[in-house]
Amino acid sequence: MVKIAIIDDNINDQNIIEAKLKEYFKETIDKLKQPDELIDHYYDLIFLDAMIDDQESFDFGKRYLAKYPNAILVYISSFDHFVYPSYCQNTFFFIRKSQLDKDFENFILKYQQLNQKEAINIIYQNHEVKIPVKEIIYIESRRNQIFIVSDKHTYTTYKSLNQIIKLLNQDYFYRFNNHLIINLNYIQEIAREHLIMANDIKLEYTRGSKQRLLKEYQIYRSRYL
Repeated sequence: MVKIAIIDDNINDQNIIEAKLKEYFKETIDKLKQPDELIDHYYDLIFLDAMIDDQESFDFGKRYLAKYPNAILVYISSFDHFVYPSYCQNTFFFIRKSQLDKDFENFILKYQQLNQKEAINIIYQNHEVKIPVKEIIYIESRRNQIFIVSDKHTYTTYKSLNQIIKLLNQDYFYRFNNHLIINLNYIQEIAREHLIMANDIKLEYTRGSKQRLLKEYQIYRSRYL
């Protein structure tokens, strides 16, 4: 069951988004006018208007994803230029109301691709373990071992990074440097000194890695627009 919420102060826009979602999801969809009504409730999929009551909602989106890193956040807006500040957050997609049909179809395509590769299997502590791909924050190669860091646990295995990345959807898993693969869905902030991932995990930049990441992250965010 997928828990879905729409937060928009325009009731007509709420109803239009709801009708689109019901073409693909059978679940009940909660409709809210204010984002603060949501902060203490987990939803798998959130459609959040980037401007509510003449106030930008990016700060709320950042706080919500920090609290619930597994949530999928989709910004919707009548203002196309808001796509750019949304790049700085761990948002899944941006839907322009002016291009609603096209953008919604591309969102569905990306959402379906996200769920194509649901888990990877590794040997961990002499047992085969299935790790849900959507829970992986980053993967690090260290001292001939691979550390797979999820939002719940850290696993170790003896596969190589090259072997691991072949098991992942490279639309959103990115080779950050020679020893790190990151899940672009979990980026909280591309800060000046560090890359900040979910759970306030800070990763060091190597030479040139920040510039390459900014370029790749922009491509990732705009791939379906």
